[in-house]
Amino acid sequence: MVFGWGKKKDIIEEKIESTEPINSEITLSEIPKILADIEQLRAKTLVSEIKVFRNKIDNDRKNLLIIANELKNADLKTGDIDNHLKIILNRAVSEVSSTIQKEFQTQFAEINSLNGVFEFEKNATKAIKKVVDVLRKHKTGIALFAKKYARKFKDDLETLDSYLQEIKNLTSNYKANQEFLSIINENLEKLTLTRSKITTQNKRSLELDNSLEQEHSKLDDLTKTESKIKSSSEYNEYIETMDKLDSLTPQEKKLRYNLDEYFVKISRPLNKYVHISSLDKPIKLLHEKLIESPYDVLTENNMPNIITILDSVKSAISSGSISVKDIEKSIEQISNVKQILPNLINEKENFFKNKSVYLENLKKFDYDSFQSCKNALEKSEKEISSIKSKQDSLIKQIEDNEKIMSDIYHTLEINLKSASSISYKITPE
Repeated sequence: MVFGWGKKKDIIEEKIESTEPINSEITLSEIPKILADIEQLRAKTLVSEIKVFRNKIDNDRKNLLIIANELKNADLKTGDIDNHLKIILNRAVSEVSSTIQKEFQTQFAEINSLNGVFEFEKNATKAIKKVVDVLRKHKTGIALFAKKYARKFKDDLETLDSYLQEIKNLTSNYKANQEFLSIINENLEKLTLTRSKITTQNKRSLELDNSLEQEHSKLDDLTKTESKIKSSSEYNEYIETMDKLDSLTPQEKKLRYNLDEYFVKISRPLNKYVHISSLDKPIKLLHEKLIESPYDVLTENNMPNIITILDSVKSAISSGSISVKDIEKSIEQISNVKQILPNLINEKENFFKNKSVYLENLKKFDYDSFQSCKNALEKSEKEISSIKSKQDSLIKQIEDNEKIMSDIYHTLEINLKSASSISYKITPE
């Protein structure tokens, strides 16, 4: 209803008979042409349909101009009415007539393109709205004093309004279809991107397969090398020697304890002498190490300086420079250590001579090569584990992308059917 003056007449809609959808198999590369054909057909159909309404509206435009001119020149027999009402009526007639003449004087442009469709819709809507607004503004005056013209305006403008609604429905459907086609194109782009990802991922999968094969081959070679080394007589001798060296560890601990124990007995005067010693710096450093760990400094080379240290401590005790509870006992203990010092050093050196034989035997075995092989084995095993982890991740990514592709294919088939009324089955190329 345009003015609210009466019931709007019904618009008869043409019924479209439903038809069974056509089934067709297509490849992915055919879809762009199908979309282009759909778009071209929709555009051509819209232009054709809107042309019809343009012509109808243009005829009604002419009729409204005639009615406006008649109203402008009509004798409405206003001689007996109040001057105030006469002014209102004259203003109404003038505004209605001038607005219709202004908006409808020029015919609407011919429609030959989509741009022409939307331009016509905009201009026709604008013109009709202005006429409707002015008639609604002066509805009372026109209805009271120009009933004949009021009916004509109402009938013609309701017809124009119905045409506009049809036009808006047609353009709205076209725009909705364009959005639908845009969604299909977006899915095509997404499909292309996903296919590209899968291609790249499959290529990467082959690279990982090759890397894994090479790494397995490398691991086999390293395993054989390790096995060969372990089966050699040099390796067996090395293991036996290492066992013997390990067996010396408890002996060395016992020897260290025994030798250190002699110096523990004289540790108090030794410690006190450090603070008053006037010995040379190298001997002072040896003195400090002797207090900290006697076993480590008991060597034949150090023996003269150790004796010097012991004699100096004895002298300090005798002179009273170092105070001890029992001077004689302390001097006696230091003297005993000094006396057996050659034996202690000899005992230690004999032990290390025995140990050095085993250490020399170890040099017969190329341990660095063996350790390098073991490190390479460990590195190869880690690399195989890393490659397998990457493969698992890649398989998951490919499966996810293949699922995405399957969903896109299904969505494309649904959307194509909605856009074209044809059931398409997309087949692999």
